[in-house]
Amino acid sequence: MNKKEFNLAMHKRTISGRLLVIVIIIFTFLTTAFNPSRIVARDSAFTRSGTGPLYWISYEYQYDNDTFLPYSRWLANVNWFAQNFMPYGYQMVSTDGWIEGATQTNQNGYVLSHNDSWLPEHSWNKVTQEVNALGLDMGVYYNPLWVTQAAVNDPTKKVIGTSISIKDIVAPGDFFTGNPNPSKHPYWVDVTKAGAEQYIKGYVDYFKQMNVKFLRIDFLSWFETGTDSDKIVGISHGSANYETALRWMSEAAGDDIELSFVMPHLKNHAATELKYGDMIRINEDVFAGGWEHLSGRRQTSKAVWSQWANTFQGLTAFSDISGHGSMVLDTDFQRLRKLNNDNEKQTSISLSIMAGAPIAMADQYDTLAPADYIFYQNEELLALNKQGFVGKPLYKNKAAYPINQKDSERWAGQLPNGDWVLGLFNRSDSSKTVKVNLLKTFGSMDAFSVRDLWGGTELGLISVYKTTLAPHAVKVLKLTSPYRTGNYYNFSNPSNINSKALHQQPIQKTSPIRKYGFGLLILLVILLISTLLVNRKRS
Repeated sequence: MNKKEFNLAMHKRTISGRLLVIVIIIFTFLTTAFNPSRIVARDSAFTRSGTGPLYWISYEYQYDNDTFLPYSRWLANVNWFAQNFMPYGYQMVSTDGWIEGATQTNQNGYVLSHNDSWLPEHSWNKVTQEVNALGLDMGVYYNPLWVTQAAVNDPTKKVIGTSISIKDIVAPGDFFTGNPNPSKHPYWVDVTKAGAEQYIKGYVDYFKQMNVKFLRIDFLSWFETGTDSDKIVGISHGSANYETALRWMSEAAGDDIELSFVMPHLKNHAATELKYGDMIRINEDVFAGGWEHLSGRRQTSKAVWSQWANTFQGLTAFSDISGHGSMVLDTDFQRLRKLNNDNEKQTSISLSIMAGAPIAMADQYDTLAPADYIFYQNEELLALNKQGFVGKPLYKNKAAYPINQKDSERWAGQLPNGDWVLGLFNRSDSSKTVKVNLLKTFGSMDAFSVRDLWGGTELGLISVYKTTLAPHAVKVLKLTSPYRTGNYYNFSNPSNINSKALHQQPIQKTSPIRKYGFGLLILLVILLISTLLVNRKRS
């Protein structure tokens, strides 16, 4: 080979090497940035914390009496809650629904209170100040997609920051029909109209400005498809408009207010809600409560709201999208007084703690027996929530689906210091003997020092744990290795232990590549074509 031939061969080899690098870059880009299995979750202070809030909500009185909450009862419950539960780390109180009696609005059409009977003394702003003075955060139940008839009928009401009349952001006859009295039906915002974005973002900001920390946004399935399960309840606004509305809420919320999405269809395994919310409902309403809400009712899934009926099934089915940097799973509310015995009460609290779900008390100052306070006040379990603990059901393999590949009665997760927490449940109506090989399950060569978190007792060094659980009973155990090496699993994503153990599908954050990926892809293609043309000319 002469010198000219040698140089030409080296030139072609260089070009081939460059092409190979470009192909690898494009392939890597396509298999990461556009991989549909990679889920982008909303990045907020609330999703980063992993766990749901510890709080009280006004649901019980309102459900039992099918009405709004009188202010006097609100105040009595808030004071009772602050005295008895705030010392244990509970940090918030929230109103619930039955909002049709809130018709008085400000100049931008935003309701002034939970109910007109609270006015003028107890507006949202005043009540939030009262709650904050007690050392608690304020939560509000309201949907920024609602517009009162009174605001629509008042020509002086304008969309914030515009000259657009409130009546111009709704469509005639497009009502939220949650109340049997048509005169009390709020309108739905038509997100395709001018001013809709300002109205929705302004509503979130309205609550932010008065220091509300939590917004419970209900009846989302009614907006998206006009249905409640299979029943037609109104006009369908479509999934695209639904996503637009959630995106506007998320953009307005930022890190200042936690967005709780209630009654969503959760299509495509909550792909839309993941991007814009902090918390999603994964089961039916608590209604009258009892073991039926926790473990009974329907055991199979549906394609629409509510996909799952009970708490166990809902938490298990959506466990792969919970955890740090992902979604908090909302199980509705705790009504401990409706449970039959101490075993069921321990199970109700334990399941929420193991899943990183909120503890949302609906029991009241005059309905919860003082003897039952202890179930809400277990400091060892509450400490898990405060540390951001989110467990998973034991997976029978690495697949996220189907639900029968997850054991709803065995949950586990890891604390920041490397300790494991194991929750063993008995959903059946008869006693059950449970046996767990701790070494195999958690990939350890050493026995664990085991503590019973309900009994408050040390059980000693154990390699294989065995116990008999009474019907509807639970054991929550903290496992500490006496021979720590400092090399721990990622407690928020413990996917690398034995196959019959935990798994969490990683939730990916929005990166520059994903945000600007299409433009980058075009540039890479142009570079590839240019290189090919140059190579052709030289050869």
